[in-house]
Amino acid sequence: MGLWPVLIQLLQDQDHQVRTGVAWICGTALQNNPDAQKAFLDHQGLPNLITMLQASEPQERAKAQYAISGLLKHCAVAVDQFKQADGFQVMATMLKTHTEDATTLRKVIFLYNTLMVENATLATELIKDGLVALLHTTIAHYTKDHADEDMVEKALRTLLTAKQQQPDLVTLDTPVIQRAHDTFGADHLNLDKAEWATLLE
Repeated sequence: MGLWPVLIQLLQDQDHQVRTGVAWICGTALQNNPDAQKAFLDHQGLPNLITMLQASEPQERAKAQYAISGLLKHCAVAVDQFKQADGFQVMATMLKTHTEDATTLRKVIFLYNTLMVENATLATELIKDGLVALLHTTIAHYTKDHADEDMVEKALRTLLTAKQQQPDLVTLDTPVIQRAHDTFGADHLNLDKAEWATLLE
């Protein structure tokens, strides 16, 4: 795609609406497209997306997250570069500081889950970096303070993946999980009996 240099340059445009629109274009092009993922990385597009993840505008963050998801899925090289650029720390900060932006945060948690399913080594690193505690905090917040069944479901699913990938490294906060179970109902959170047993052991 000969337009990559132009698009990546536009990710630094002074107008946040331009950056937002271009991030959406990039994200659409990157999905399930190894050639596009490689070209995007070769043209140094990832740092621009990480910068956009830290923007003040929710839509800009959302479209940057969309593009990052398209880039990282099924692309180990992109995951490594994202990790080296402290991208996972940026996503963790988003979960801590942008609790009002539930739409984007659901996508952040979904991406964590997808990447851990694909890569057990990455799961270990994320767990050691504090992801489990962050998921517990997210579940507690969206159960008690701002009820959001979909958010809690995604966070529980991601917590389950972490436990399944590295059972010896993950200590579960059973009261937090039980509260979510009781608040929303087991059937509404799309976990089967065996999965609940793992989370509430």
